[in-house]
Amino acid sequence: MLPHHGVWPKGQLCYHQIETHLKDKFDADLEREKRKLDAECLRLEKDKRSIEKEKERVKEAVDRGIRDGIAAERKSLSNQLRKELQDETSAQMTSMQEELNRKSEQFKAFNKAKSEIERLKREKEELESTVQAKEVASQMDCELNETG
Repeated sequence: MLPHHGVWPKGQLCYHQIETHLKDKFDADLEREKRKLDAECLRLEKDKRSIEKEKERVKEAVDRGIRDGIAAERKSLSNQLRKELQDETSAQMTSMQEELNRKSEQFKAFNKAKSEIERLKREKEELESTVQAKEVASQMDCELNETG
């Protein structure tokens, strides 16, 4: 708030300029990080859906292969094929589980970052309240000094 004669004292002007600069920088940094996190969240969700679809496709392919193999081969060949398919399925499932675990960890990191953003927003609001309170106190001091 400007004093009644419309001119900032040098100290208040500098403080106000610094405060405005820091607030603008913080807001820009916060928004940039939020956009990054939102984009990463969308990417992670898309990757998760893709992995789930691929997992289902692989499972269906393996199941179909097992059914066709059992019907077409003799018992001994069927047992051998089943073992090979199970080994392959196990490796694919392990690989996909590892990928899903990595994506899950990324998603946890995203949620942690999102919580951090919320904490930073709260801190920003607290800082803004503190700055506003200091401005009001400063204005009141000025008004008291002018009347006193």
